[in-house]
Amino acid sequence: MKNQRVMVAGGAGFTGSNLAGNLAEQNDAVILDNLSTGRLKTIKEFLKRKVYRDITGLI
Repeated sequence: MKNQRVMVAGGAGFTGSNLAGNLAEQNDAVILDNLSTGRLKTIKEFLKRKVYRDITGLI
């Protein structure tokens, strides 16, 4: 996939943050997480980039 907007549910967890990192190399990544088990510190580095947006909530 290239040049798409993608949403990663659970993006603040280990698996989700790695998936979001890979997808954001060529896409616009939106991370959705309620932080019940994920941690904000796993995506702080990503939030500095303009290709990431964080939405805290539930699906």
